[in-house]
Amino acid sequence: PGRQLAVTEAVLAVLRGDCPQLARASVALRVVPGEFELGWVGPIAYASGLAPALQANLSRDEIQVRLALLDAALQTAHVGIVALASTAQSQALMDALGLAQHLLARLRKGWNASGLWIDGDVAVQDAAEVEAVEQELLYRLRGIHSATLLRAGKLPAGDLQSLKLLGEQLGV
Repeated sequence: PGRQLAVTEAVLAVLRGDCPQLARASVALRVVPGEFELGWVGPIAYASGLAPALQANLSRDEIQVRLALLDAALQTAHVGIVALASTAQSQALMDALGLAQHLLARLRKGWNASGLWIDGDVAVQDAAEVEAVEQELLYRLRGIHSATLLRAGKLPAGDLQSLKLLGEQLGV
């Protein structure tokens, strides 16, 4: 039941968003390999294939720029988390940063699996899917800050300020 709930929450998050399409929900479920069971992902992916195809909102050049920015943001987030972890004093902050590292590693897995980090033009037929993958990874990168704050709970002022700076690095 918990895994089904996770799939449902992910799909509903997309359908409540700016691009409420099944194809976009399918991308959200597939962006991090192994995150959701294929038995739950398959029906959504199948249904999205029956719906109208995604349309890119950005030009291929704009998508390339955004992919480069996402790659840089993932790297910056990693550096920021490692730097903050090396100076963390409280156990709550260390636990929160451990969660941030875990979530970032999952995003990096999705980024690496997508192959979008490879320099090259985005094919016209792939532009909408690539744009959706970029948007989902960026959405999740920003979500790391919220998850980290929730995990940390009440923090001393200095630790809270450090987490706020990390949030800025995550693009929040």
